[in-house]
This record gives sequence, C-alpha cells and structure tokens, in this order.
Amino acid sequence: MVSMILKNCTSPANGGLNGQTALHAAASDRREIGSSKLLLEWKSDLIKETDEYGWTPLHYAAHHGNVNGVKRILEKDKSVAYITTDEEDDEKTSLYIAAARGNVRVMEELLSQCPDCWEMVNSKRQNILHIAVDMEQEEVIKYIFEKLWIIHFINQKDIEGNTPLHLLITAFGIDMPMFEIVLWA
Repeated sequence: MVSMILKNCTSPANGGLNGQTALHAAASDRREIGSSKLLLEWKSDLIKETDEYGWTPLHYAAHHGNVNGVKRILEKDKSVAYITTDEEDDEKTSLYIAAARGNVRVMEELLSQCPDCWEMVNSKRQNILHIAVDMEQEEVIKYIFEKLWIIHFINQKDIEGNTPLHLLITAFGIDMPMFEIVLWA
C-alpha cells in the first residue's frame, strides 16, 4: 500500500496523530517488512523528524522491538542513535528505550552500528545498566554484564548517588540467581 501511495500521489501527506510521520508508524510495527525502506527512499529526512514527545522513528522502533526498522534507519543515518527524547527530566536515547523494554536484539543492533552509544547517560546521569535494573529487565542486565565495558557502569553514580549495584541489590536482593554473576563480573 505504501508503494502504491508513493508511486501514484504527487505530494502524499505523511503527518499524523501527535506529530508522528508515516515513518514513525512503520517503525512502530515490529512485523514491518518494507514500508520503512520505501519511506526512507522517498524522503530520508523523516529519520530525524520528532513527534510532540520528541521521539524519532528510531525511538519507536526500539520501543516496539523492531530490529529490521532499527537496522534500516541506522544504515541511512547513524547519528539518530544519539538523539534524546524531549521528555521533561527523562531524556533518553533509543538504546535506553530498548533496555527499559527488554529488547536485547534491538540493543545488539544499535551497539553493532553505534558501538559508543552505550556511553551516554540520561538527564538523571543514569547509564543503561541503571535503566535495566530499575525496570527489572533481567535479560538486559545479563546482556550488559557480558560486555567488557561493564566496568565503566558498575560504579557510576546517578544524581541521587546510586550505582547500578545499589539499585540491583535494592530491586532483587542478594538471593537473586544473577547476583553471583554480578559479583564475578
């Protein structure tokens, strides 16, 4: 349908609800099999368009676990991986959104194409491990602990002085099976 519209309409509108574009909608569909590719070929500047919440299509692809959408968007422009949302007191990148939602495959894609995006912190000075622990995303926590750059995260304090380890113990306690992994990391 997207192909037909783009071929047959001279100036198709792409704006929608809450300032979203057609690419926001395509990125939100994890089953999406080609709409984002067509839209990116038609109008690549849609990549950086934000809705009224400051979310780009990449933020939505990360939120919904759309790995193919993430891959297509980053192949066009890797800089969008570093764009934060405009949400007051809670700016976050697509990597943070993927971590909060437990979308490890999206995280893998983001980090494979933008390996340094893990270094960013949000407006509360939290890293992605803070987020994963706060949202109790055990698979994401395990994934992060497998990375060599974990040593940069474990003692990094947020604005309240909490390290991810503090939050991990508060959230799960020492009876958590993963706690042994954490101690040996």
